Amino acid sequence: NDFPAGIHPQLHMYLDPACTYTVSIQASIGDIMCQMVRFYAPMLLPYATCAIILILAFQLRRFESEKYCKSPLVVLMANVSPISVVLPSRLIAYIAALPIVAN
Repeated sequence: NDFPAGIHPQLHMYLDPACTYTVSIQASIGDIMCQMVRFYAPMLLPYATCAIILILAFQLRRFESEKYCKSPLVVLMANVSPISVVLPSRLIAYIAALPIVAN
């Protein structure tokens, strides 16, 4: 709720008193989903790119230490969480820790 305490949403309608009106309010799942797509679709490509870079960073780190790479899907499910995708500082820390970049 974004309203201060004691203030509630209001709807004011100025109608012709000589006419009869029927007002109905209903939620539409389709419209709700369209709004979610409208708000979150622009973030999909940057988040996917960030997740791919994190997966590559985890794989390069493991390959350096163990000479073995896990499947990208396993790395995604085990190590890449939403918080690590959202926080760019974590991404920068993983890339900066790579030996190629650190030297």
